[in-house]
Amino acid sequence: MAKTKKDFQSEKSRAAILTATMNLISKHGFNGTTADKIAAEAGLSKGSIFWHFENKENLFLAVIEEIRDGLLQTIMSGQEELSSAGEKLSLLLDNYCSATEVDCSRCLDLTVLIIEMVETNPELAGRLRDLFTEIADLLADLLEAGKEQGEIGKSVDSPMTAYAIVGNLQGMTVQHYLNRDKLQYRRLMKSYKDFLLPGLLRHE
Repeated sequence: MAKTKKDFQSEKSRAAILTATMNLISKHGFNGTTADKIAAEAGLSKGSIFWHFENKENLFLAVIEEIRDGLLQTIMSGQEELSSAGEKLSLLLDNYCSATEVDCSRCLDLTVLIIEMVETNPELAGRLRDLFTEIADLLADLLEAGKEQGEIGKSVDSPMTAYAIVGNLQGMTVQHYLNRDKLQYRRLMKSYKDFLLPGLLRHE
């Protein structure tokens, strides 16, 4: 069935609510991002927010999914065109760099939210943790494939190395955000890759 004008307007309103919420998270966190602030930022009524989302938690889960989908799509772009584990890992890191350069606050929001939520809202914290787990799992699979291909040393602990990489990416995002006047993310990533890749790709 073709979408009606009302359907398009509803989609537009929902997108505006998600964008407004994402913008406010960076400034106010979960607790400080109120329905009143979201409505004002989106240019809509509070009633419109709760017509689309049952409650604040459901809205934030939708925001997390929106960020997740965009981030995973970006970092995995071009992987199917490569066969070398080293090239795939290098491209994944470059893609993460590109995502951060385009919108550092979106990547930072994930880290800020999980720290805020871990004690106060286990459901949201769990969904955020799932996202970082997905990224770590992608990296671990890539590392395991590299070990099978003989590109990566057999002694590499793929799951732990994957989480170490995720932690470094989060840390670099924070440092870039705090020092954007002097720390370009692409230069940070180049320095990171310069010592990470040779160590992983060393043959035993």
